[in-house]
Amino acid sequence: MGKQTTTEGPPVATAEAVRINRETRELAVPLEIHEKLDLGQSIVAAFAELRAVEDELEQAKLHAKDESRRLEATIEGAVSTLRVGSVSRPVEVEIAMNFERGTVSLTRLDTGEVYSERPMSHQERQTAMHLA
Repeated sequence: MGKQTTTEGPPVATAEAVRINRETRELAVPLEIHEKLDLGQSIVAAFAELRAVEDELEQAKLHAKDESRRLEATIEGAVSTLRVGSVSRPVEVEIAMNFERGTVSLTRLDTGEVYSERPMSHQERQTAMHLA
């Protein structure tokens, strides 16, 4: 039940010789109207604060998902680059047109490697005729 506080007072005399004492105990008491109003306002305020916290949480989740996607893309890009083992960058190239052999060679100037050799196109051969 509730908390009990005993205070003994002088016995109250009755016709039947019964001893009666008075004490204070914690018991359920109906709420007064102002207490109900205070509790209602407290509930409304707590509910509004709860909604604000839930909104903040939702925004934080969205931000975290965006950051997660961005980081995953960074990781995937780096892994892909490592897997391939190279990246594309501008490199100076020498284009050699050999009219005797009818070929075009592409040589990287950073490494000296001939990375492509192909037959001249019809248009490239026509250019050679105009130069002669």
